[in-house]
Amino acid sequence: MTSKGGPRFERLLAVFPLLAVALFPRAFFGLGSFFHYDTWMQNLTFRAWWFEQLRAGHFATWCPGMFAGFPLFAETQTGPLYPPTFLLFSTLPATLAFSWSVVLHFAFAGVGAFVLARRLGAGRAAAVFAGVAFELSGFLVTHVVHFNLLTGAAWTPWIAFLAVGIGDGRRRDAVWLAMGVAAMFLGAHPYATLMNLGLAAAIVLGRTLPLMGGSVRALATFAGAVAVGALTAAVQILPTRDFLARTTRGEAVDWSFLTFGSFPPWNLFTLAAPDLYGTPVRASFWGGPDWSHFAETCAFVGLVTVALAVVAIVLRRDRTTFLLTLIGAGSALLMLGRFTPAYRVLTWLPLFESTRLPGRFALPATLAVVLLAALGLDALLRAAGSRRSRVALGVAGAVVVVLAVGAWWEGGLARSPDPELMSTGRAWSEQMVRVQDSARSASMRLVVSAAATLALLAGFARTRWPQTWAAVAVVLVAAELFTWGRSFNPTLDPDALTARPPVVEALPAASRRPRVFRQGVDEQWTRQRAQPRTDLMTPGWQGHEAEYRSGAWTLPPNSQLLYGVDSGEGFTSLLPLAWLEWMGLATQPGAAPRPNLTEAQADLLAIDAVLSTGAGIGGDAWESTSLPGDVWLSRNLDPMPRVRLATSWRTVPDRDALLQTIRQSDYDPRVEVLLES
Repeated sequence: MTSKGGPRFERLLAVFPLLAVALFPRAFFGLGSFFHYDTWMQNLTFRAWWFEQLRAGHFATWCPGMFAGFPLFAETQTGPLYPPTFLLFSTLPATLAFSWSVVLHFAFAGVGAFVLARRLGAGRAAAVFAGVAFELSGFLVTHVVHFNLLTGAAWTPWIAFLAVGIGDGRRRDAVWLAMGVAAMFLGAHPYATLMNLGLAAAIVLGRTLPLMGGSVRALATFAGAVAVGALTAAVQILPTRDFLARTTRGEAVDWSFLTFGSFPPWNLFTLAAPDLYGTPVRASFWGGPDWSHFAETCAFVGLVTVALAVVAIVLRRDRTTFLLTLIGAGSALLMLGRFTPAYRVLTWLPLFESTRLPGRFALPATLAVVLLAALGLDALLRAAGSRRSRVALGVAGAVVVVLAVGAWWEGGLARSPDPELMSTGRAWSEQMVRVQDSARSASMRLVVSAAATLALLAGFARTRWPQTWAAVAVVLVAAELFTWGRSFNPTLDPDALTARPPVVEALPAASRRPRVFRQGVDEQWTRQRAQPRTDLMTPGWQGHEAEYRSGAWTLPPNSQLLYGVDSGEGFTSLLPLAWLEWMGLATQPGAAPRPNLTEAQADLLAIDAVLSTGAGIGGDAWESTSLPGDVWLSRNLDPMPRVRLATSWRTVPDRDALLQTIRQSDYDPRVEVLLES
């Protein structure tokens, strides 16, 4: 590929890292650090803790500072053996390492989409369009908070690129595919890895299907590469597989949990107006008729991208266009989740039977639409002024009008809310000011975007200089996506994020690290009862930066690992069944259940202090004091706490194993274990 383009090719590739730096300048230059929600509670924190252990000479497979101990390495979200993660976090401060990881994967995604478009036959301008549109797409921008999903998304065009090569008989690409598969198993979200492998298999089959013998050989080569990649990453796969069976995701889950995060059909209009139902950035997200997480139902690729994809479908009649259309349509169908029966078929496959959020199939759909748009732009350059191109442009214009009018109509409820919407919760009337402001802003953006897209299509229909309009298309998609996505991922001063918060200084002294538990703690991202709907995954932060800076006093789950503190709770998709049983909680999938501790439970978990914004923990051995911010700190005064197993704990399946675990605890080897029957 590089030999065909020479220096010009290399200059084009420089667009994508520059674009990534421009999107996150503060993070790249170390002036700010990503922090919100999963970043603070998992992505940054897990890696910071793990590499701190590595520098101390400890390859940590077990984290004693979560739950009653937790196999952090097996949980996969840390992914310390993923090469970029290992290189960056072992050489740089954790905040800068994470920031550079994000920027690196955005650039990697853009370059991947560019070279994939070139391999599919697109010209340079069209390939640049594909790279820009994919790099700045809604899926990537909204999943910075889910870094391993971002990692998987960055690999998507590269895995597809290698699959095209294998389908076309390039056997050497199988070696690179094996390396890519190993990298995904080591560092990407399993959902993204499975989607990428399914996408690659479909591409190999689609490229070779007319020749049955060729299909068999190509699929065998593909399967061999996947097997080699999986064997290379077995050090991560095997412990994860073993741990999965011991968690709430080890068995099939109920349909409502499985399909949470389905893409509602009416969200089709968010392709024209991504903030149609508000935005979590300004805490104006109200979710529309069917609430879900914003990040999991955002498939925004720019209205101009959709228009050019329609051009490709109408104008081109080749196998590549048909295959991409089929992949895009199939992915869109699976995105709908509970709204169609198609998703039930997918649940017959391993892992998908316990994995929610069907909206994440926006990833292959996004790539398919972006590539179709590139091919559509390339077709316009080749067939400028022809009757067929004008027909295709007319159809694309009609689609733009339908999406824009539909989005305007759907946004009317937020611009002029009815009494039912106004009375959603106690605080809703105050929130409606933000909702209405956001709705008006989204409507203005919609008008500008639709007008610019229609002007571009008209320009292609009339002008004799299609190359000029191709450049305009690239600028337009960059502007449309960049102006929307640049404020989506907030940053804080890295020192403010990593400095020990005041509550840590107030914790009682412990022989090793103080061990805490939280109950009833109000946080910036907590959705309270009878309050307006908000998005926990990408919580509103604009105007609340100071609250986030001081919010560390609540020690969100797992974040305490940044500050030399351990916890009896945790936040993860893979909740240990044993911990739930010990705590007397239902063994259903979730993320972070927080019961109010009894004294016996606190003793069992060797808790030194309990943080709360409500009632503290009761008991003679506990003393509660008030801290700034209406926080109560209950301190365990007993210097030698006695672990008790109360009668209500008879549901513990194996008491001997439980006692053995307690006696082997890193925290309290002095504990005398009493069984009260």
